[in-house]
Amino acid sequence: MEKVCKPAGEIAADLKAGRYSSREIVEAYLGRMDGVGRPLNAVIARRDEAALAEADAADKARPANQMLGPLAGVPV
Repeated sequence: MEKVCKPAGEIAADLKAGRYSSREIVEAYLGRMDGVGRPLNAVIARRDEAALAEADAADKARPANQMLGPLAGVPV
């Protein structure tokens, strides 16, 4: 829960510091959507597999300093 209650800038800083991987963040957000989002009907379309693939790509790029931008790997 802690991971999904932070502003995007803080999540980006956590990713850069290696506290979490992008995959862990995305998995936390997907879990949140299953828990709170489903009863509220808050999500119109999900793209779980694509989001996880993008997170994995960001995780691979991070150590090589190939990040695309300051929020790369942060779910938005």
